[in-house]
Amino acid sequence: LSILTAFSLKEILSKTKKKVGLLIFAVATSVLLIEYWPSLPATDLTVPKIYNKIASESGDFTILDLPVGWNTGNFIFGYGPIGSLQFYQTVHQKKIFRGTVARLPAENVFYYRKIPLLHYLAEPGNQLVLEEDLNKDLVQKTFKDLKVKYILIHKKYYEKGRRGLGRSVELIENILGAK
Repeated sequence: LSILTAFSLKEILSKTKKKVGLLIFAVATSVLLIEYWPSLPATDLTVPKIYNKIASESGDFTILDLPVGWNTGNFIFGYGPIGSLQFYQTVHQKKIFRGTVARLPAENVFYYRKIPLLHYLAEPGNQLVLEEDLNKDLVQKTFKDLKVKYILIHKKYYEKGRRGLGRSVELIENILGAK
């Protein structure tokens, strides 16, 4: 399109007076600058330093970034995937709990709803803390089986009320013994 525009401008400018040609050139340049002017805020993809530290660790383990969520295009559980949190995986190269997969059957996402404590962490404003979420042995075994080594809470994505952290920090500290 830009090549076609350049040839068109050249042809138009060759057939007009110099002042009119300069005016047409100025208008075309202004339109082009306005078109490419960044009008929407860009996503800050500055990777927090903790991910570089994690990247340097060897071993097969998983990172649970909170908020967490899954989206199938038809169904969302938890917070819809936040692209920057997924982007951080390109730095640390470890397994994560989140994603967007088109047309994934809902029962695949429901799997995560059945994991003790994880279902609450995914939707702390909408979920009740269940008895199984308070069972230290069950939750610790489950998170160990899932190879969760780090739980990172990105507080800037949480709001007060429905989309708040709820009791997440308390449960992570008391049930999993995390700091």
